[in-house]
This record gives sequence, C-alpha cells and structure tokens, in this order.
Amino acid sequence: SVRGHAQIVEHFLYCNHSLIQMSEGLLADSTTRLGQAHPPKTIHS
Repeated sequence: SVRGHAQIVEHFLYCNHSLIQMSEGLLADSTTRLGQAHPPKTIHS
C-alpha cells in the first residue's frame, strides 16, 4: 500500500538523519579529543 511505503520511507529518512547526527557528533568529539591530545604549540619569545 502507498501508506505503508510512505511509512517505510519516513522511517528510513528518520534513521538516516539520526545516523548523520551521530556521525557528526562523533566527528566533533574526535576533533576536540585530538585538539586536547595535541594542544597548539605556543611560541616562546
């Protein structure tokens, strides 16, 4: 049925959106961790 198909598509889009948000969160988390692990070197005058 069309309704069932629409629900499947909606569910897929919702899951896809969640995956994108999760991967963005992981990416942001790993970059902050990298930043903390390797702090920018300060130039000593």
